[in-house]
Amino acid sequence: MDLTDLEALQQAGMAQAQAEPIAYRRALLRQLAWIRALAWLPVLLFVCLLALAVWAACGQAWLLAGSLALLGVALLAWDIWGLQLPLPRVDAYAVSPAQAPELFRQLAKMRAKLQAPPIVKVGLLDDFSLVVQERRRWDFWGKTELHLYIGLPFLASASPERMLALIAQEYAHWRGGAQGKDGQIYVLRRRWSALLPNQDIAQLLHSAGQKRLPLPYVGRLRQRFVAASLAWAQHEELAADTVAAKMYSRDRMAEALAENAIVAHHIRHEHWRQYWQLACKLAKPPMGPYAWLLAWQIKPPKARAVEERFAELLREDAHAQSAQPCTRARVQALARPLDIPPPSPRHAGVLLGKALPAATKKLDTAWWEANAPRWQVLHLQYQQEQNTIVQLEQQIDDLSVEDLERLAQLYKRHLRENDAEIVYRRVRDVDAYSAYALWQQIEFLMERNDDNALLSLAEMVERHPEHQHRAILLALGLVEKLPQTPEVQDLRASWQERLKQYEAQDQAWQAELLRTPLLAHTEVAQLGAWQLEDLRVAAQRMPSILRMWVLAKTRPVSSWRKAFVLVLEQRQGDAIAPAEVAAEFAWLGRVFALDVQALPTQTPSLSLADLGEAVYAGASDQRFKPLLGATRRHTGPVPLGLH
Repeated sequence: MDLTDLEALQQAGMAQAQAEPIAYRRALLRQLAWIRALAWLPVLLFVCLLALAVWAACGQAWLLAGSLALLGVALLAWDIWGLQLPLPRVDAYAVSPAQAPELFRQLAKMRAKLQAPPIVKVGLLDDFSLVVQERRRWDFWGKTELHLYIGLPFLASASPERMLALIAQEYAHWRGGAQGKDGQIYVLRRRWSALLPNQDIAQLLHSAGQKRLPLPYVGRLRQRFVAASLAWAQHEELAADTVAAKMYSRDRMAEALAENAIVAHHIRHEHWRQYWQLACKLAKPPMGPYAWLLAWQIKPPKARAVEERFAELLREDAHAQSAQPCTRARVQALARPLDIPPPSPRHAGVLLGKALPAATKKLDTAWWEANAPRWQVLHLQYQQEQNTIVQLEQQIDDLSVEDLERLAQLYKRHLRENDAEIVYRRVRDVDAYSAYALWQQIEFLMERNDDNALLSLAEMVERHPEHQHRAILLALGLVEKLPQTPEVQDLRASWQERLKQYEAQDQAWQAELLRTPLLAHTEVAQLGAWQLEDLRVAAQRMPSILRMWVLAKTRPVSSWRKAFVLVLEQRQGDAIAPAEVAAEFAWLGRVFALDVQALPTQTPSLSLADLGEAVYAGASDQRFKPLLGATRRHTGPVPLGLH
């Protein structure tokens, strides 16, 4: 089955789930029964072949008997091997009941209420995750263990009470009782979905694509089941929310979902950016990144940022292929309004007791061992930027708006917020309609609850199309707070029409961009002096890059989006995936990347002469060479996000 057939099957399943939910459930159960029955087909064939081998042996046809027996054993081994599930090794800090008695006591209470299997292991990770993972060797039989994995950054995003509600929601998929079958179907779908490599549903392979001889008929049925059960998975997520709400109240569950969506969003985007900025002053950080986060050294989100994120949640729609409904739909299913929850006085790390400092120390130590050379490279780069700051300060009276904005940006990188604000005031004096000047005016008017902010937002949309998406969302948030008179409703409809127009144009631009060949309609990018400097500085943090060229896409045309192609020449044996490199340069616009060796395989193909002059040709500063050599094994991008 190709992608189109599977998408059609998903849509058919969604339609049937809405029209005939009982018939839809029965169809999924029948499909699952067929998969289980066919999984036993090789076993049945083995029994038949073994019986034939015995019959042949009785007739002294030893060669035939041996061949049949060997064929049956091979078929049985293929079936057993093909139905095995991968058990990936998770590098987590194991938490014992002695270290975190309160957490295990709460898990025992959840288990009793849910009538679920016990959680035999709790592990702490360094990523942003919360998952109850089923460890099972076989699809339909065998011993099952449940492991709970929690990311330390995730713990900092909620209070202990709300975190327990989120854990209970995840645990509820393994509940027993009358609804236990529903959770089992969901868990099975999630396990099979994990077997799809990179979410590519062109072929369902075992062990994340590592096995090359899967059972073809079972694989196709798994494909169909994963596609057809999407509506069921969305329903089960809402059902698990309801089960957790019965345990901890609907209000707490709704607050937990909203807080996680707002605070977690802030931590995801600001934690690493703010932590890496410490390298501008410190040759070594005072504490590791996870201790720094759990101590809440991260700056809390500003009121304006919270309101913007909340406005996004009010208009958020779940992805068509996502099994998890959006936060707004989940809160509404609990019959509660989506509001900004009150801030938590403490984070959920208190649930871990003695395990928290031990796990934090272990993760911080491992992080510093991997990133110490890059930290020192960044520290040297910031020292070099001091010379640029001094030069700009000496010429501040004659600087253009672009140079003034650059100076303010450098001040912000070096944590000199007051100096940056002074320079931005000068920018507003020179050009009152610059993007930053308008944003400052908008924030000032919004803090005073002045309705004239809508006029400034409209001016932002017209003068700076690259900022229109954020401006439109802010305008809609302001309009919804006004009394809903007929005039206000008309105003709201006009802003919504602008938003729909923007989204339609942006989706059309991205769709056309993906349809065209990567190197079609490209030319050597004409970048400004500061853009070139940022490119070189960012490339210098990835020492595997030897040379880099930048091409600009001339089609499709957009007034607010630009697309670029990075061509990379990397050190052999130490190359970074092009997608990771492209993510580091996302501040340029829509960025693609490919290795220089792939140029002949592209259509149209380009030669090195067509790429123009390389914008980056390796580190030229002798002070960097020892550090770059030490960074050989750790060449991933530094997630600064300064742009």
